Amino acid sequence: MNKEQFEHKQYRYLLGNLALEIANITNILEGEVNILYVPFQSSIIAKNDAFLTLWNSREKTEALTFVRIVSEHLVYLYAEYLYPNRVIRGVYGNYKELDRIRVNGDKIKPREIREKLAAEYKGFSDIWQKYHYFIHPSYLQGSLLSLDGAISKGIADMVKLNNWILDILTKIKGRYKRKLKEAGLYQKYLDYMEANRREWDENS
Repeated sequence: MNKEQFEHKQYRYLLGNLALEIANITNILEGEVNILYVPFQSSIIAKNDAFLTLWNSREKTEALTFVRIVSEHLVYLYAEYLYPNRVIRGVYGNYKELDRIRVNGDKIKPREIREKLAAEYKGFSDIWQKYHYFIHPSYLQGSLLSLDGAISKGIADMVKLNNWILDILTKIKGRYKRKLKEAGLYQKYLDYMEANRREWDENS
């Protein structure tokens, strides 16, 4: 997704489509729909919309707050990618903080998640550190150090974050699809999707 597509809110379709695909796959794979990616993508869409509303209203300093907030959602999603079926449910279903979620008896360490994320997605560490100023109570002091650079790169950084989120969601979807094939359920999934498409066509 490029800057123009972001400004035209194409993320709504891209995020919604991935969340729906994961829900459909888990319905076949697990016998129940995993809808927790729906509130995740709804939250990202809401933050993107708020960012653009403020950005286009020339309230750019306030808009930059949402860059950091979306980066936090990215951390949650990447943790889910590393620890399947732990984080999305814990954060978006049970309202837990990331460091309150346990994997094999040990609490997740957010710093370690961020370090792994930064190693895979170049530029994340810079975004995480730079936009901290805009959610901290002393942001007026901190912004003196980075405001000019952040404003010039704010929308570009939001595009990066959204593309990383889309990439991780695609990887999670791919993992579910591999499980479908391993379980011999992939054709059942294709038949299910075709039935849904036909029903949609008949009712539209």
